[in-house]
Amino acid sequence: MTALTPGEIYDRFRECYLAKDVPGMLALYEPGACFVTEDGRVARSSAEIGAELSALLALGGRLWLDPPEVVALADLAQLHSAWGLEGGGPDGTLTLSSRTSDIVRRQPDGRWLLVIDNPFGGAR
Repeated sequence: MTALTPGEIYDRFRECYLAKDVPGMLALYEPGACFVTEDGRVARSSAEIGAELSALLALGGRLWLDPPEVVALADLAQLHSAWGLEGGGPDGTLTLSSRTSDIVRRQPDGRWLLVIDNPFGGAR
């Protein structure tokens, strides 16, 4: 799955989430990208990011993402969006939401990939 505009990253992410496709989700990150966890820890390798994404998928439920606010400059863009998970967890009553703050970069082939994925934005 390819994101040809910065905001399409969230569309592709949601599609992969619904398909339970961790490799597809990981393909949305450029090499050397990082993922900031809810407690502020920074996952810096594909294996660590994959573990975080697998844990997210394990929660189940319906993922929603609002259309992002995009601030772009040349080959970089900052994205902000509200997101949430509803109906997952062991008893089906999970409700989790926050605002993401992400940085994406246009690759030489025209795709946009995540550089910094901070799904809890400034919510801490």
